[in-house]
Order: sequence, then C-alpha cells, then structure tokens
Amino acid sequence: MADKNEPEEIRDVIIIGGGIIGCFTAWHLAQQGQRVLLLEQFNHIPHSWGSSAGESRCIRKAYIEEGYSELMKKAYEMWTDFENMTQNKFLWKTGMLLVDKGDGRNVKPVKDKLDELGYPNTTYSSEDLRKHFPTINFKDHIGLFDHDGGVLDVHNIFKSLLLLIDKLGGKIQTGVKVQNICPGTEVTLTTNRGKYRAKKVVLTTGPWTADITKSLELSLPLRVKAATVWFWKEKKFGSYSLDTGFPVFADYNIESWNDFIYAVPCYEYPNMLKLHMHHTIEHSIHPDYRDAQVGEAVAKITKKLTAYVREHFPYLEEEPSIVQRCMTTVSYDS
Repeated sequence: MADKNEPEEIRDVIIIGGGIIGCFTAWHLAQQGQRVLLLEQFNHIPHSWGSSAGESRCIRKAYIEEGYSELMKKAYEMWTDFENMTQNKFLWKTGMLLVDKGDGRNVKPVKDKLDELGYPNTTYSSEDLRKHFPTINFKDHIGLFDHDGGVLDVHNIFKSLLLLIDKLGGKIQTGVKVQNICPGTEVTLTTNRGKYRAKKVVLTTGPWTADITKSLELSLPLRVKAATVWFWKEKKFGSYSLDTGFPVFADYNIESWNDFIYAVPCYEYPNMLKLHMHHTIEHSIHPDYRDAQVGEAVAKITKKLTAYVREHFPYLEEEPSIVQRCMTTVSYDS
C-alpha cells in the first residue's frame, strides 16, 4: 500500500469484504478488465467469521422455498464451468436425503418441484431407508433422495479464487477495516490504514453491512443472528463419511422439531459429522460480539440435538466433540 501521505491509486472498483461473495465478485470484475481492489477487515482470507466460514457447504436442488430449485440449474452449470477452468474438483456429489415422518407431507412439495423441473430423484419407503441407509435409524419415515445434492469444498474454492484474482492483476489487502464511505465523482474510503479511492464500490460485507452503510446515512432493515454448528465423532469409522458415500441429509419432520435438521458428511474434521438445526437461530447480535452470549441458549439447543442424535444416528458418539459459531444476516420480514 502507498504511504498515507501519497495519493492512493484510483481503482475502477473496490470490493469491501473478502468472503466468498466478495472474492467471486472481484474475480468476475477482474475478468472484465476492471482494476480491482479487494479489502478485507480480518488478517486472513478465508477466516472463521464469515457467513460462509468453514471447510464445506451443502448444495442441492431440493428446496421448499419458491424459486430456489429453478436457480440451481444455472448454479450447477456455473460450478462445472469453474471446475473445468481451474482443473480442480470443488463439488462432490453425494446426493441429498430428505426424511419426513408419516405420509411425507413436508417433502411432497419438494418432490413435486423436482419432478416439474426434471431433476432426478428417488422416493424411499421406511423399509427402503433401512436397506439403503443402514447407519441411520428412522422408523415410520419416508425418504426423498435428490441425486444432484452434494458438498462444496469451500476452502479450496477460496484458494483458487485468490490465485485467479492475483493472476488477473487484482489486488487484495487484508487487515483493512473501512470506517467511512464518502460518495462523489470518486468514492473515498477512510480506513484504519489510510484512504482509498475508486470509481465504484461494491459492498459484500455480510453481517457488517448495516454498520458500514451508516456513513451513507442508510438504515437498512437487517438483523444479524447467531447460529451454532455441531460436529459429532463417529464411533464406527466411515459410517457417515463422504468417502464411503453417506449423503447430505435433512430431516423435514418440522412438526416434531419446529425446524429442519441438516447434516453434512464427515469432511471438515476427520470422522466428524456436521449437524445444524436450520431455523434455530438465536437472538440478534452485533457481529463483533458473536461469541459473547453463548451459554444458556446453546446449551438448550445442544441438549435437544444430542437427544436427536442418540435416537437417529447410532454410530455417533454420545456428545458433540466440537461446537462452532456462525452468523446469518436476514431482513426483518424474513
């Protein structure tokens, strides 16, 4: 970076926020010949505070929300293009298994949408579930298998993006926290490391978006909420492993849990299944204090999920081995 007393180079675009969205944005703009600068407030990319933190994310075409399944056709095509371009593999197709109790009323609209769009899927009876997925225990449930579900290797996606941005002449600076945005013919950013200028600025700041837009006199209707992810160790090696073909999993028995529970095959940590209660999001927080109040709320959810694991995942240990925090940013009407 130039000395604080020297005028900083005026970039075509500055992207604030080096999460997965910020990195992809920087890469796409650099491909278009834009002089790009990516600023990240933390000292490393990736880091554990991003909304897409962690080594893995599930991907699927099976959605209950309107419009999502339609978007996934293009998303899968783009991931294939990205893999071909980088000569790397990022998407591991394991399939995704959705289970629901009784007649499967919660997964029926998901199946209807998969069928409508021509996405491959299979329905399993309770007996079929026991036969095809012997390491889980779900009596009186039906299953819906999305053949295109899988796991994304987030860490290596980041590594490839950073290399691509650099190769195209884009610049990345970490440890730069933006304190003020002053719009004009050129946009001036005041940071903890001096001033930066650009013709345009893109915000990909996730949980910090409401804070950073205050200098623009914007009051965005956003809430940041804490969430928790648990990792359970296998008692029997390979029971829930990506390598042995265990699928991404979701329990749609919403009536019993007031939520749906998902699991990602062992990948991030050796022999540890990742579980999360999708809609069990805790109180609103400020992102800088994500881990400040974790005691009672997390203990209550952990107890609930532990009982669930003991009933349905017999080859996992009795208690979780690792508990991690993450954040989600939502609008007030979501």
